[in-house]
Amino acid sequence: MNATPKLYARVALQGALEDAPPHRIRRLAYQAILDALAGARRAMDRRDVPAKGSQLSYAIELLGALMDELDPEASALEAQMHDLYHYLVRRIVRANFENDRAALNECQDLLTPIARAWDKTAMSEASPAEAYVRGERPEPVTAAAKRAPTDRYQQFEPSHS
Repeated sequence: MNATPKLYARVALQGALEDAPPHRIRRLAYQAILDALAGARRAMDRRDVPAKGSQLSYAIELLGALMDELDPEASALEAQMHDLYHYLVRRIVRANFENDRAALNECQDLLTPIARAWDKTAMSEASPAEAYVRGERPEPVTAAAKRAPTDRYQQFEPSHS
């Protein structure tokens, strides 16, 4: 099996993370957690215990990294997020021992709205090039829009009387 595609993907991801703003890293972390939960459910279906454990360990590691970013003393929201992450870790550990798909589904249901909110935040902060790549095209500039600034500021020009 050729490991080159995996190597390229890993190098590309590492390069993307080095220059990524914090909100993009957080988005990637949420997506990776959701992907790991899905991978663990598939491993449960195959009765592949090592793969299930690996996926769930990765999800727990990422949740731990998200918890480390928080200061529960700073705000009520950060305290609630810390408590949520801690709860998710406990549910994942229990799901691992009991092969509990429902617990993994619950974790996914709790994380999905948060991940979507980060996606929306990141989309609104995207550069024009990123927006263009996603298919978001700017509205065409009409003749009236081009004149609007000029029309607005002409009232402030001194009259030559």
